[in-house]
Amino acid sequence: MSRIRCFGQLSLLISLVIGVFVLSSECQEQKTYPVTLSGHTVIEIGYSFNVVPPEQRAQMISERLRKAADDPTVPASIKLVPSDPGIIDLMAGQNHLVSVLPGDAAYAGVPSETLARQWAGALDKAIREYRGERSWAKRIEQSLLSLVTVAGVIFLLFAIRSATMRLGTTIAARVEQRVAGVHSQVAAILPRNQLHLLVIAAFKLLRFVLSIAVLVFGFQLLLYFFPGTRYLASQLWNSIAASVYAFATSAWNHAPAIGFLVIVVITTWYLLKALRFFFRRVAEGNIAIEGFRPSWASTTQRLVSILLVVLAILIAYPYIPGSESPAFKGVSIFLGLLVSLGSTGLVSNVVGGIMLTYMDQFRVGDMIRVGDFLARVHKTSMLTTELHTRKNEIVTIPNSVILSQEVTNLSSSSEGDLVINSTVGIGYDTPWRQVESIMKLAASRTPGVSRTAEPFVYTMSLNQFEITHELNAHLEKGASYWATKSELNRNVLDAFNEFGVQIMTPSYEGDPESSKIVPKSRWFAAPAGAQEQTDGKSGQSFKQAG
Repeated sequence: MSRIRCFGQLSLLISLVIGVFVLSSECQEQKTYPVTLSGHTVIEIGYSFNVVPPEQRAQMISERLRKAADDPTVPASIKLVPSDPGIIDLMAGQNHLVSVLPGDAAYAGVPSETLARQWAGALDKAIREYRGERSWAKRIEQSLLSLVTVAGVIFLLFAIRSATMRLGTTIAARVEQRVAGVHSQVAAILPRNQLHLLVIAAFKLLRFVLSIAVLVFGFQLLLYFFPGTRYLASQLWNSIAASVYAFATSAWNHAPAIGFLVIVVITTWYLLKALRFFFRRVAEGNIAIEGFRPSWASTTQRLVSILLVVLAILIAYPYIPGSESPAFKGVSIFLGLLVSLGSTGLVSNVVGGIMLTYMDQFRVGDMIRVGDFLARVHKTSMLTTELHTRKNEIVTIPNSVILSQEVTNLSSSSEGDLVINSTVGIGYDTPWRQVESIMKLAASRTPGVSRTAEPFVYTMSLNQFEITHELNAHLEKGASYWATKSELNRNVLDAFNEFGVQIMTPSYEGDPESSKIVPKSRWFAAPAGAQEQTDGKSGQSFKQAG
């Protein structure tokens, strides 16, 4: 008995499942298709006749209805003509429009005669409205309305153009007046002419948006006036309304995320301003941090700012609308791939710039030697270092290259001024004290050499035929390194010639018959001119080319 009971319950359950499936299938199959005239639904067909599906029946009836409505000889009144048993034909004169089948009545759940009267009334009304909208009086009315609409659109376009130009000029002038007398950040960032152009550009954008709206609305009206395009007008309006609704719905749904993004952006902006203010004070020496040099402030501020921006992006990324979409992820992966492939040299230069900053090898204005370049540091950045050569050229060297080479800083900023030198080789028959005095005299005659710091001479080496002496002189602040060194070498030549001492460099093979010096009487041989000057220290009179 228990087995029979279980089998009966199982059979009942299977029957219920099959019944639900059949009902759901029937519900899914019950679909109606509209019979339309000029884009308007007249009746709906849901029953298939023999092998003709309801969709094809609806299309065939729509075509017969349109032909009957376009033919003025066909009467608009619909007659009910019984045909085969249970079938009622709907006729417009001698034109057959549709047959009401028993299946149609069963599908609608009403008697065949009732359904036939309903369809006949709908078809009659549709034909009369269709012909009424296409009458001559109606066409004249539609044409007049179209002309009025076109004129109104043109008037509105000119009015919008005139109003935006007038308002833009007026408001731009008022903004300039407000900003002109106030020393503010806006005035510092945007000059008056650029601020004027910015206001005008904003009103041009407003003019463009309003003009597009007027054109779309006018086009919508023109489509609506004519029966043949009224359906397109409704579709256009529905698409615009759907787009606006979708945008508004999306904006509303993402409002909390957008609000959080705004908070993150504002907070990051003010934190960056605070960092900039703090490190500017550190660079100026107003804030002292133990072990932290003021020259590091600029680079440190950039590094901290970059880290802060990256942190803000990581926090804000999940709240960006569409960040979870496959397209957004694909673009992110593509950009990451580009950065990873193209940032090899960039990263090495950035790391080099950071290391050079904290190694403090040189500063802007220092004279350094890097590779084949002996030049003054013109500008430093995270990626490159710019050098100003003696030929007035700006040489840009990547920081990674500088980091991999030996750098000689000729400017001892912590000990004094920049030192320039001039080296000569003098024979053993000349006293070294005389050589030292002559070289110091040449330094005292050179413009650009410091008058407060005493020049000094080193005896560098005792060679086979000559002694190498090196004159070192301090350069005045602001004086040209190359011009002063060139003038120092000239004065060294003149001084040794003046005292009859022969310079034996660059090479020496034997004693000449006469000393290789230029007598003072030939110092200014043609075409050189002569100008007499007096040494400020010794009071000795000498001449210099002028």
